[in-house]
Amino acid sequence: MQLQLLPDDYSSKKVFIGMSGGVDSMGALCYLASVYPQNLRPGSLYLFYVHIKEHSADTIRFVRDGVKYARKHFDNVVFEFFNAGSVLDYFEKQNMIPHPMFSPCSIDLKMKPVEEFKAKHGLTIDITAYIRSEKRRINRAVKHGAVNQGKVFLVSHLLQEDIFRLVYDQIGWVPAIYEIKDDSGRRVFKHNNCLPCKNMSGNLGACSATGEFLDVLNYYPKQALKAMETAGKLDAYFGRGDFDGNCTYCEV
Repeated sequence: MQLQLLPDDYSSKKVFIGMSGGVDSMGALCYLASVYPQNLRPGSLYLFYVHIKEHSADTIRFVRDGVKYARKHFDNVVFEFFNAGSVLDYFEKQNMIPHPMFSPCSIDLKMKPVEEFKAKHGLTIDITAYIRSEKRRINRAVKHGAVNQGKVFLVSHLLQEDIFRLVYDQIGWVPAIYEIKDDSGRRVFKHNNCLPCKNMSGNLGACSATGEFLDVLNYYPKQALKAMETAGKLDAYFGRGDFDGNCTYCEV
């Protein structure tokens, strides 16, 4: 696995990684611990995880294993855990399910606690786990001043499969949601987000190549039924579609 050219020296600095519970942020941690030059690795590493009730069942264990791994590779590791509760309860309190392009749930439940943690510890170097396929996302972040805000795209040169290989090699496993594959061998779920995420797609066709809501209903029926109950109370739908495969997002 190739190292990015001209790596920065973090040996006397504090570095932050937000542990989302997904494979990419874990991959960034593993890269920093195993590929990045040892003499340039952070003097202090700060990790933060926001737990949401609708995360897949083994997410907390995955994050904890990542923290244990970090403590074996870095001299000083600071980890904090924040329980944000249920995103469905949040939707009920807000009396809405957000549009897929608008994410107050992410802002209120995840981003605000992260920023408070960073401010408390004076953290200015933030490793953001965007990978090669997210080039547009990286460019958009840079355009909006991400570099000046301390964002470091440490694994932006890696493919998704590079990340998986690295995590399997260093941690030994990934959350079960990533192991679910279709008949062609492709992963059904690309992310370990809330189940369901309000940004998931509904139908197999013009809107979505995956039918993610239907996949949640198939593989995680308890979470899907609870979400459907919430949607019924609010007379709303989840982002880009519904559990019947209708692309309601396309109709608005």
